[in-house]
Amino acid sequence: MEAITDSPGFRPAFELMNADSTLPCLLVCDHASNHISAHLANLGLHTDQLTTHIAWDGGAEWVARSLAGEFGATAVLCRHSRLVIDCNRWPFDVSSVPECSEDVVVPGNIDLPDRDRETRLEKIFWPYQRAILEQVERLEAHHGNLLILSIHSFTPVYKGFRRPWQIGVMWDEDEILATRIIDRIHAEDPHLIIGHNKPYSAKEMRAFTLEYHGQRRHHCSITLELRQDLINTEDRAKSWCRTLARALKPLITGDFREGEYN
Repeated sequence: MEAITDSPGFRPAFELMNADSTLPCLLVCDHASNHISAHLANLGLHTDQLTTHIAWDGGAEWVARSLAGEFGATAVLCRHSRLVIDCNRWPFDVSSVPECSEDVVVPGNIDLPDRDRETRLEKIFWPYQRAILEQVERLEAHHGNLLILSIHSFTPVYKGFRRPWQIGVMWDEDEILATRIIDRIHAEDPHLIIGHNKPYSAKEMRAFTLEYHGQRRHHCSITLELRQDLINTEDRAKSWCRTLARALKPLITGDFREGEYN
């Protein structure tokens, strides 16, 4: 499946990996890129601001790519910054096109005309979400029930609070599976500090992707968050991926069964 855009200035909305895989697992990465199309003029921000967590989940792309390669699983990665349109927020949410991120004002999003918001939805948000939906439906035809893993990363310090976790496992309806994943990661490294629904709680978030594609269709849905200072180079990200792959592989390629964790 090809990403389609007919609007000058916008790059394709997504990248699809391992489109022919039939593993009952789909990887998604909503904030893989900090790309802002040239005609948006960096939304009025300085270039160095676009390398921070306000613009993307640094390192998440490397982790998602590495896991997809390790498992041979299908992955869908967004190719635009969350500042242009956040592909993990409901379109009507005020944070969908943020006017301020943490303490940084985003000038290019202030008083954004409705037509410009709709263009971003039409050219980025919905093509990305349709790509995920197509893969969910394709894999459903093979397996019925799926595991959807959403790959994110989090800043080590947020609003002055230094976060102690190296990795977080977020869940809403799939506590049993989340606990099993945490146990398996701890088995790989018992010294890790793993957040159980931290640094965010999936029960409280306004996340779109897993709710729309996972919970709504009764698929097991888990978010993995890695701390950005631990995956800020490709080599570090790949090292973490090896730990995660050892922990997750039996669940993804071996004993994942419909209804087992619900």
